[in-house]
Amino acid sequence: FKVVSMMARAVPDDLKNNLRFVGQPGVFTTDPDEQRKITELLAQHNCIPVFIDEKVVTETLEFCHRFLWPVMHNMKVFDDVTMSIDQENTHQKFNEAQWKTYQVFNRTYAEVVEACIAQAKHTLIWIHDFYLLLTPRALKLRCPTASIGFFLHSAFPSSEVMRCIPTREE
Repeated sequence: FKVVSMMARAVPDDLKNNLRFVGQPGVFTTDPDEQRKITELLAQHNCIPVFIDEKVVTETLEFCHRFLWPVMHNMKVFDDVTMSIDQENTHQKFNEAQWKTYQVFNRTYAEVVEACIAQAKHTLIWIHDFYLLLTPRALKLRCPTASIGFFLHSAFPSSEVMRCIPTREE
């Protein structure tokens, strides 16, 4: 909530009621009553929860930390699909299952955002960081007229690194 309150202070008063924060609430539940209660509590702060299975979140974070973060910092050295993943210089093949989970994670965010903007006409959607790198495209396919911004908190990787990523075209 610290980020929410900082952002809310930066927004003019006449726009504050139109500002929404969408994100994973940090708790995992599949119980509809619990999800409803969490949604109601967060709504008071203009926050909209994205309820994602704990395993999906865990696998996505591992994919991001072990693969995407090093790629975004030009740290990967690719030998076909084998890459260095840590300082001990161990190797792991590209994890296709984690890639699929990362796609599910991003599509879930896109679905929640799409539901939030269904009634709004002029909406600016602002997405942050490589955890949600696929979300802008998923949203644009669902909402072609939406205005979507994306902020990457690191430099974009070099073209030499990008062309070696097994899923570069996706």
